[in-house]
Amino acid sequence: MKTRINQAWGTAVCAISLPLSVSHAALVPYTSDANTLHLYTFSEAAGGSTTANSGSKGGNALAVQESSTTTGTNTATLNTAMLGQPGYLIYGNAASIAKVTSATNPSGNQGVGFDFSANGAYSQGSGTSTAAQDRITDFSTYFSGGSYTLEAMINIPSTANTAGQRSIISFESNITASRSMYLRIDGGNLQLGNAGTFRSIAIPTTGVDAFVANEWFHVAVVHDSVAQTTQFYWTRMDPVRTTASALGAAFTGAQVPQNTTGSPNLMIGSDSRQGMTESLGGLIDNVRISDVARTAGQFVFAAGAGDSDSDNLDDAWEQAFFTNWPTPGQADPLREVGSGDPDLDTYNNEAEESAGSDPTNPASTPVDKDADGLADLWEDQYFGNNNAIIEPTDLAKNGSGDPDLDLATNEQEETAGSNPTSASSFPDSDADGLNDVWEVLNFTTITAQTGSGDADSDGATNLAEQTAGSNPNNPASLPLDIDGDGLADLWEDQYFGNNNGTIQNSDLTPQNGTGDPDLDLATNEAEETAGTIPNDKFSFPDTDSDGLSDPWELAFFTNLSQADIDSDGDSY
Repeated sequence: MKTRINQAWGTAVCAISLPLSVSHAALVPYTSDANTLHLYTFSEAAGGSTTANSGSKGGNALAVQESSTTTGTNTATLNTAMLGQPGYLIYGNAASIAKVTSATNPSGNQGVGFDFSANGAYSQGSGTSTAAQDRITDFSTYFSGGSYTLEAMINIPSTANTAGQRSIISFESNITASRSMYLRIDGGNLQLGNAGTFRSIAIPTTGVDAFVANEWFHVAVVHDSVAQTTQFYWTRMDPVRTTASALGAAFTGAQVPQNTTGSPNLMIGSDSRQGMTESLGGLIDNVRISDVARTAGQFVFAAGAGDSDSDNLDDAWEQAFFTNWPTPGQADPLREVGSGDPDLDTYNNEAEESAGSDPTNPASTPVDKDADGLADLWEDQYFGNNNAIIEPTDLAKNGSGDPDLDLATNEQEETAGSNPTSASSFPDSDADGLNDVWEVLNFTTITAQTGSGDADSDGATNLAEQTAGSNPNNPASLPLDIDGDGLADLWEDQYFGNNNGTIQNSDLTPQNGTGDPDLDLATNEAEETAGTIPNDKFSFPDTDSDGLSDPWELAFFTNLSQADIDSDGDSY
């Protein structure tokens, strides 16, 4: 798999190299200040559904599966699989939020909703319902001075970042008047909007901040009520950065939000409306909502000693991987540089640092972090939940496994583009209907035979033998008699297996055609031919219907013409 970096999800992160920084910098974890309303660092361990808000608004947010119903209070279902996912470098854990792509299945939409009512449940509310729910009743005073900053760190593990709409932070509800404000990705743009006003600007596709699948970016929108400007930021996470990157010039004019009189829900990573499909489809971390217009230098990027040797690598990351590699007690753990590739896997240190792979293990790359020979997104597609978010459960298989028992390993199936979970999908490079691995096993090469051939001249084609699991080189082994013992496999399953109609080795090993388990002198093959029961001594072949077993008659009288008389005169 290491050499197949030309796959769609591999090219974007290969050999990324940035100019060396001329100043020292660091990434700074957030702490709440006087202007922080909400701060979610998602530091909680996996298995829970509650994440704490350390901002002044207090309270918790809950990881939930949203309801698709558009009436009533609609209490969402708690989700225990979203929190505790691997985050970026020093920031610890993050939350993963799956992308729902079908409007016919909106109940799968995920998000992290603010428990405004503090009752341990998240009720979205919809329509004109006045029942208790988590709609924020004081939103008109949320940003008392009019200025605000919405920001988060996001990681979208798919090049299809322009597909659909992906919510980051939303103050919305099903009531139009309460769709106060939402920050999202929409068609390749970063967008701020409400029920009627939108600000949009394109996400970079070139340059240092160009979107790259499976990498972390800091995203923010800042509204300054005094200057009447709205500025977007999009910045690739990197320890050498000292300020966030502004997207174009600031918008001027009427502020957003305008619907301050509404009562919206606050949801992270999704919209707050039932029946929608605007979930993020990626990882999210360090969500901060402030009632002040923060500047480009007041985000996670700051001047400092995080990259003391100015090599585009965080010092702590270098020390973690290189202090004891390759020689324990290495005197200078900062000897590597961002453009270096010490494990010679074609991915430089900076690409490995950004993706979270191991720069000292050539098998661990940004596209195969667990170093099992399989692209992580391919594993997610076939063995995970196919949501383009890499989770530990998605990587449980490895390259040498064969879960569908078609003789082709997972790595061979990935290379061939076949389905590793279907026995009828396998590598077939010569398109003859025969599994390449099966052909090599039975015929040495894939060119020796074709599907329509009959290598052992037993009347069954090679394709039929492959499908049945019989031996194509043994004329006694046929699709109906895989083990070639003269007995139909299903007949063996009926009498010596578990009689479930599925052929297993245990069905075929107890007996063969010459066996006589009921000791009635009739072989299994004779009983099969006669339609009698091979494990019942009172059921035997009796072609002349005289009540005597044919094999018994032949054994003692050499013919079947005997009547049921006392041939030896002993009164029996």
